[in-house]
Amino acid sequence: MAVTVTPLLTLVSTADTTTNWSGNSGQLDNLVYVQGGASPASYTWQVGKNTTDTSQYTANLNFSAYTFPHIYFWFRCDVSAFTLVRASGGITVRVTSGASFREWRVAGSDTYRGEWRCFVVDLNNTTDVIASSGTLNLASVTQIQWSASTQNINFRAIDNCWNDVVRVGEGLQATGTAFDLGDISGQDELLANQYGVLQTINSVLFCQGRLSIGNGTLQTTFSSVGEVLIFRDPTTGGVDGGAVGSINGSLYELKCLGNSSNCTFSFNNGVIGAAGTATYFLDLDDTGMNSVALTNSSISDAHEVRCFASSANGTFTGNTFDSCGPIYPQGSTFRNNVINNTAELTLGAINLDSAAAFTNTQNITINGYSGRYAVYIPASITGTVSLNNFTFDGSGTDIYWAGTSGTLTVLSNTATTSATAGGTVSIQSEQVTLTISNVIPNSDVVIKSAGTTTKLQDSQDIVGTSVTYQYNFASSTFVDIAVYSEGYVPYFVNGYELGATNATLPVAQVLDRNYTP
Repeated sequence: MAVTVTPLLTLVSTADTTTNWSGNSGQLDNLVYVQGGASPASYTWQVGKNTTDTSQYTANLNFSAYTFPHIYFWFRCDVSAFTLVRASGGITVRVTSGASFREWRVAGSDTYRGEWRCFVVDLNNTTDVIASSGTLNLASVTQIQWSASTQNINFRAIDNCWNDVVRVGEGLQATGTAFDLGDISGQDELLANQYGVLQTINSVLFCQGRLSIGNGTLQTTFSSVGEVLIFRDPTTGGVDGGAVGSINGSLYELKCLGNSSNCTFSFNNGVIGAAGTATYFLDLDDTGMNSVALTNSSISDAHEVRCFASSANGTFTGNTFDSCGPIYPQGSTFRNNVINNTAELTLGAINLDSAAAFTNTQNITINGYSGRYAVYIPASITGTVSLNNFTFDGSGTDIYWAGTSGTLTVLSNTATTSATAGGTVSIQSEQVTLTISNVIPNSDVVIKSAGTTTKLQDSQDIVGTSVTYQYNFASSTFVDIAVYSEGYVPYFVNGYELGATNATLPVAQVLDRNYTP
């Protein structure tokens, strides 16, 4: 493992000194902390009974560089059981710029047990706001304030709340060689870091931010086997330490960035999913990558999946996609995958938007698309296309073509229903190709139904070194193949199976030593 983790975060304060900090009976605590450098500490303060008390960090801050700015802050509250419930604003965070501010609900006695937790709040969010004034200017933030409101219950008013490291940003970026998600988490959770983006709990990796594998410049060799990655629920709390508060739906993302020479991404026999209402973008189509492979894995709750554009270097096989939004195979080898219960409402469960997508997407099973489309084909695709061994459960419309006029011919043995934006879809039997290669020029190639004299194709005096046989696939059938050429021993293959996918059969003709011209 050799990984370098770079936070896509701006450091506000490590809380290792009292500089810029103030609060009710606030002071430095060198014994209770979650993050720290040479002299680790946190900032501690008090909240009393049946009141609201605060701590605050005051400085000139600029968070305008981020598209989706989120505040990440570590917090502990030993009187969380006595705070108001979250809906009433038990624990809040307020961001101020000049005379303007916005304040969000974070947690309460019904969602939080008081342990150290890294909370994440979308600074552009207006849904969970408990109070606001004016227009918040993230380019000129002057103060961040935390408050805790308690009930009228007796407890000892000593230091009972702690702030530790505070950052604003979007997530983590990882580069290096032979590393996986666990290695990234290990760097996140170092005492000196504690980014709060990717944490390991009971061998499960919980994420609350963007994960970028590679940076578009440095060598990146990512290889994950058997790992489980879960993006945390942004709206509810839990005993697993999940995030509470508002997270922008576009923040969660697993993506790769390459430099077109030595960057690879491999995820095998693993799980990627999301908890509760969370979704994420699985973005694996950066053209700078040398190779991308997603194999034998379970992918769920992604609001979009984009595969690598290159068929030579993109491999997506043996996966199950459950409750995902649109999947774009693009040019990748996308085969032997199952798509269940699509969450896509407008496009299809799978979107075939190029000739390469039709060629390289094969052996696909699509289930659970009631009221939706299984396969979406954009208007730019015209003429005749083939769905290579697609299987549909018939719960919705199998094919949708966005063409507004003309006819699109779709070769498929299983699709039965279609819809268009105004054009016509003609579903016909699927054609499959058997290529017989390495043939001596001018040979005769005969294909017969197995065990019979019925000729299916008789190619005489062929030009070149190969013969192509096309057939409509309904179920596997068997043929006998014979290759004859003057001066060579006849070559036979009996009982060859014609399957659902294109195949190539190389032959090896041998010189006839008894031949006399």
